[in-house]
Amino acid sequence: MVNILVLNFCPKCGSKLDNNSNTCGECGLDLASRIEKTKQNSTQEISTEIYADFLQRSLAWFIDIMVVLVIVIPLSIYVNFDLFYVYTNIYLLTIGFFYFWLFETFNKGQTLGRLLVKIRAVDENTLQPAKSTSYFINNVTKATPFLLFDLLLGIIANINATGFIKKRLRIVQNITEIAIIKVKKDSK
Repeated sequence: MVNILVLNFCPKCGSKLDNNSNTCGECGLDLASRIEKTKQNSTQEISTEIYADFLQRSLAWFIDIMVVLVIVIPLSIYVNFDLFYVYTNIYLLTIGFFYFWLFETFNKGQTLGRLLVKIRAVDENTLQPAKSTSYFINNVTKATPFLLFDLLLGIIANINATGFIKKRLRIVQNITEIAIIKVKKDSK
């Protein structure tokens, strides 16, 4: 069984594509070679490529933070209850960062939350799992209070009169060129 990647949106600019398009009408990205490479790759798990929406991404992040907290809170209580808040914040930053980075790096762009919501982080140019360094940079703000700042700057940087130019929500994703897409298994 060979799964085929169908591009509904341009991975570079996020514009909706016509069926059987070989190039993007907005930015001119050549899609033909990308589609052909995917047809040849029988282990491709993405059957339909659609960018994940804000609700899906938020739900996955919430699940992931709950998983991190299940680890962090007992550890903070065990180590030193008097400084519970200090240790909780330190552990949340370090364990949260490594949780997101390692899961994305070694699980094809999926954390536990993303796995449950059926989305993944990929390199937007190849639609394949990104490099470990890209996931590293992408996760610097994820388990910190700076995530809100990253999100607000990203929305401002990626919006135009017709909506989002790129299907990125965070400014760090502009740097790493990581896109979050929905994953559907081929049912055949």
